[in-house]
Amino acid sequence: MAEDKYSPHEIAFAHEAARRREQRGWTLGEMADALRSEGIDYANSMTVSRTEKLQRPIRMNEALAYARIFQTSVDQMTSTGKIDREILTANELAEMVHNFMETVLAQVGHVRWNWLEARKVRDELMSREASEMTPSQQERHAEVVRRLDALIATNVPAELERAWNEAPGL
Repeated sequence: MAEDKYSPHEIAFAHEAARRREQRGWTLGEMADALRSEGIDYANSMTVSRTEKLQRPIRMNEALAYARIFQTSVDQMTSTGKIDREILTANELAEMVHNFMETVLAQVGHVRWNWLEARKVRDELMSREASEMTPSQQERHAEVVRRLDALIATNVPAELERAWNEAPGL
């Protein structure tokens, strides 16, 4: 069906649904999975694709499911005002960055804790005498100490900075 067969609100919804899905990096299949988890049992990648391309009308239960998934309202997804969409997009991006940043910071804390634990374990292993171990244990001991030494030698802050600088879009 052509866009001229749909209201401006239906067109805005289809475009907003596609934008939000793509912004999250979701495939059509992942969006269909999310819709099924919201009770739209018949959702599949073709349904999502046809909805986004205005090749099928959106049902009310689907529109509500999209709104729940994207934590917004149907009203906001059907807004035809450019400024409304820009404000909505800015708020959504700010929330996503904030959430991702919290996740990354928590993971950095885990990395630091594990790095410190790796140093302790390596030091304990280094205190072992070869005479206490079988030849097989000596071999495994040497290998794990090499791995821990390499890990401990990693300049984690520099690696984080490198990852930040090499991230796409920067």
